[in-house]
This record gives sequence, structure tokens and C-alpha cells, in this order.
Amino acid sequence: MVLVYVMEREYLFPTLVIALGITSMILHFFLFERLESVLLMAILLILGIWTIIDFLKGVTGASEEIVRVLMIFVGGVLLYFGLHLECILLMVMFGTAELIEERVKELAEHGLRKTLELMPRVVRVIEGEVVAMKDVGDVKAGDVVVVGRGERIPVDGVVVEGEALVDESAITGEPEPRSIGIFNEVIAGGLVLSGALRVRARVSGPESTLAQIVKLDERYKERKARIESIVHKFSRIYLSMMLVLAAVVWVTLGYYKALIVLAVGCPSAYLVAIPATLLLSLSVYARRGIVVKGTRPIEAASKVKVMALDKTGTLTLGDLFLEKIVILDGRFTENNVLAYAASLEVHSTHPIARAVLREARRRKIRLLKISDVMEVPAVGIQGKTLDGRRIFLGKLDIMRVKEHLPVEYTEIEGKTIVQLSVDDRIAALMVFSDRLNPKAKSMIKELKKLGLRILLLTGDKISNAKAVADALEITEFYAGLLPEDKVRIIEELKSVYRGRVAMVGDGINDAPALAASDVGIAIGSLEVAGESGDFVVPAQRIRNVPFIIKFSRRCMRAVMENISIILVTKIIALVLGLLGLLPLWLSVAVGDDGGVLLALLNTIKILRAPMIFSSKS
Repeated sequence: MVLVYVMEREYLFPTLVIALGITSMILHFFLFERLESVLLMAILLILGIWTIIDFLKGVTGASEEIVRVLMIFVGGVLLYFGLHLECILLMVMFGTAELIEERVKELAEHGLRKTLELMPRVVRVIEGEVVAMKDVGDVKAGDVVVVGRGERIPVDGVVVEGEALVDESAITGEPEPRSIGIFNEVIAGGLVLSGALRVRARVSGPESTLAQIVKLDERYKERKARIESIVHKFSRIYLSMMLVLAAVVWVTLGYYKALIVLAVGCPSAYLVAIPATLLLSLSVYARRGIVVKGTRPIEAASKVKVMALDKTGTLTLGDLFLEKIVILDGRFTENNVLAYAASLEVHSTHPIARAVLREARRRKIRLLKISDVMEVPAVGIQGKTLDGRRIFLGKLDIMRVKEHLPVEYTEIEGKTIVQLSVDDRIAALMVFSDRLNPKAKSMIKELKKLGLRILLLTGDKISNAKAVADALEITEFYAGLLPEDKVRIIEELKSVYRGRVAMVGDGINDAPALAASDVGIAIGSLEVAGESGDFVVPAQRIRNVPFIIKFSRRCMRAVMENISIILVTKIIALVLGLLGLLPLWLSVAVGDDGGVLLALLNTIKILRAPMIFSSKS
């Protein structure tokens, strides 16, 4: 079982190196020199096979392959000169460092993939009057899925029946379970803690938010941060310098100290620890439902000084609600008006229809039977009641009724207004508004605490923009903007804040501004926002925006700490080794593998960062 685990986890080669190294050490102390030499040669052979296999598979870069070749060379020279103990300890330390590196990589990719593996393969789908069992891959948009207590929601969709307490922490990072009811949207991967739900699938099973997060994470993982490129270039120059220094030391001080220079000067610590830090950061973001397009955006986000935010769908919910009904004909009550409107809108999928039906359900309005229903895009919807009344709900020229309003015009100015007409007479106006995201204010406060300059950019009217800006205490805002206007403002900001401008918006209208910014944070469904921005945050998760900035700063701080740790340990080990105060194996343990271990331990600390940030917020 252990061997199967090792092979499955791709730990086989480093485990063999460590196991043979420890066996060789035991033989060394019992003076079985010949058998010990055979095992050491086997270790070097395994390292060679390992390097060739990884090279052919293309899973390692040239720098990593050079490191292994150096280890084989140093180990071979030590074996040739009879320094068996130093060779054994060098191999064991190298194998241990490689094993820990593999473990860190696994940690980086484990969280979301584990949740994806826990997703049900077979689900219950309502077909007519019966419940059928289906493979999750066969679930189509529009299917109604039954989810019970203790089960994970298999698809993204809308609840059409039932109530439940759902734990979405594996997807969104939110520690508190969410109370879910009818008409609430849910995402795949949530665990039902109590209650039961019937969910109408919005997309097919394989296209769920969770599956797309994993796909996008894999797709963009190779986009490297600038610091990684710098480290790789530095490593090549650094290695060349160490080779020249080793040759000089071999001539002047002998082969043993030259091998100390080669082993300690090996750049593997930088090549392991820095990418591991950034890779682990990707997994932390993913566990909160944030897709990051490679490691490059993490570095860019850590430098952000100014953030521009879109209004609709970002700071507001982007979902209309019925704010008020203004009666113009005294023969009708609000409930009469709502009954007529809802009876028409049940045949429509327009955002106004959703708002009308939501309010009708809240008031428990009974629907009327409507015939001859016809919807005209950008105009409205009309039909007839059973008693022959002609009902129309739709577009209105507000100026026609402005003088006859029973309320102040300023109360409804700038809002979405439709008329309800009965037999060609306007019975009432229905006023709709977009709601502020309840988490928007706390998000703005957190961004200000981070020292960011905040701007609001919107295509909406100035009155609506000012209302949102005032409510959220944003002092700078621009209204009435077209997409190209937003790009112009972003470019102007970039000319002042070089490389430090972020844009937050949806993945459709704001795509040009997101692309123009140094860091684009797209809010919305992954199928829409997936190609826009550097970070993708699912809709209604805007509290993750400050986390992106905070955690990127924490991550880059860890990178710089790791560079310092490795540099200091190498200098100490190299000086002490050349002075003869440390043997070769201990020089390697301190200066190379020791530096890697310390850096990786420092890296693992960032896994605690989400908990720290959550407790502070």
C-alpha cells in the first residue's frame, strides 16, 4: 500500500533515493563498504534515470535538470575519492528536499481538486412525475435536481423548492453556512447541512463554477510572475559564477572545497522555494473561489495603489427590485396592479419580470389567466384577461404624466419606470431600482484601510452614481461613461501610477477597461468573466476583492523573505565550509537543502493567511 501511495503521488524517485541512502548509512557504520558502494552507485543511477524521464516528459525545466546533474557529479566525485559518508548524507538531504517540494506542489493543487472529487457522480433528476437517476455529466440546463441533507449540490442553478443550510466554504472561503431558499442562486460544490432543495440547473454539470475554476486554474498556471523570470535568469548567471569559483578553488584549495562550492552554490533552493510560494498562493485563492490567471497577477496586485470600480453588478447587485407602485387611477390598488403585472410577466424572462414576480410571491398575489400574450423587445408585454380587459406593461414617456404624479418627480428620477395600462388608460407606474450589494460598504472600508485611492466609474446617470458614491463614502466618481471613456480614465491613471492601477467590473461591458488596467478583477459568472481580467471572482463575492490585494502583498513578502533566507544560509555555509569548519555534507545541509527547508516552512505559513484575514475582517 505504501508503494502504491508513493507511485500515485509521484514520490517514487525521491523516496527511493532516501531509502537507499539510509540503507547505505547503516551499511557504512557496519563497515560493509563494498555493498555500500553498490548502493551509492544505484542512487546515482536512479538520479540519472529520474532526470532523463522527467526531461522526456517535459515536466522539469533546464535549471532543475542542471541541478540534478550537478548532484550526480558531486556525488560521483565523492564516491570516487572514497568519501562515502559525505556522499550518503548529500543524497539523503537532496532526496528529502525533493520530497518536500513534491508535497508542497500537492498542497497547492489539493484543495479544489479534492472538492471536485467529492462531487456526486450520480444525481436525482425530476422527470415528469418521477425521480430518475442520472450521471452528473448528463444533467442539462433546465433540469431540476434533488439535493438532500449531507449531499453536495452538483450543479449551478436556482432553487425552485425547499430550504436548506449550505456550507460553501470549499468554494467561496466563507466560513459561515448560508441559508438558502426559493429563488436563491446556488453554485456546485456546496454541502447541504440541513434541509433539502430542488435546484433548476443553470448550466450542465461539467460547466459548473467549480469545474471551470479548476480548468482556468490549470490553463493559466504557466503564466509566470516577473520575479520568477528574474530568479531563473539570476540562477543561470549565479550557476556560471559558482562553476568558475569552483574551478578556481579546485586549483588553489583542492577538490574537496571545490565540491563544497558546487554543492552549496547550487541554485536549486531559489528554483524550488520561489515557484512553490507562488504556486501555493494560487491554491489559497482557488479555495476562496477566485481564479488567478497564473502567478503574474499576484505580483502585480501586490503593487496596486489605485482601484477603479464599476457600479452595476459590482457595487450593486445588478438585480432590479420593485421599489414602489405609483397609482394614477384611483380605481386600482397596489395589489390589483401587481396581479395584472405578474400575470403578464410570468410569460417573460426580462429582469423586470423577475422583480415583479418576486414581489408578487412575497405578497402572495393570485395570478390571473391571460390570453393573447405578446412581448415586443424594448417595448413591453401585453395580453387579455378572461373578462376582455387589455393589459399592457412596458415603456413609458415619463414626461406625459410628470404633471399628474402624486409623488415628487425627484423621488423617481433616474430610476427604471414602466407603466401598467388597462384598456389603454395608464393605471399605475411601477418604479424599479438596483440594490447596493450589502457587502459593498465594508469592502470599500477595507480597501481604504489598505491605502488605496478609490474611484467609481459608471455608465449610469450622475444622480444614480452620486447616490451610490455617497452611500459608500466614495469621494471620486465619474458618470455617463462609455466603455472607451473608462479605458481613457484607466490610461490616465496608469500614466501617474505606473503599474499600480486595478479595475474591478463585470466581464462584459467592462472588458476593455479590465484589459487596459495593470490588474483586472472580473466579477461575474465564469463563462462570461473567464476571458476578462487577471482575477475572476464569482458574482456576489465582492468581499474577496480586498483579500486579493492583502494576500498578494503577503505572498510577495514571503517571496522576498525566502530569497533572504536562502541567500543568508548559502553565505554562512560557504564561508564556514571554505574555512574548514563544516564538512561537505553539513555545508550542503545548511546552505542548500537547509535553505530550501526553511524557505518552504516559511511558505507554508501563507496557508494560515486566509484565516488571519477572515478573523480581522
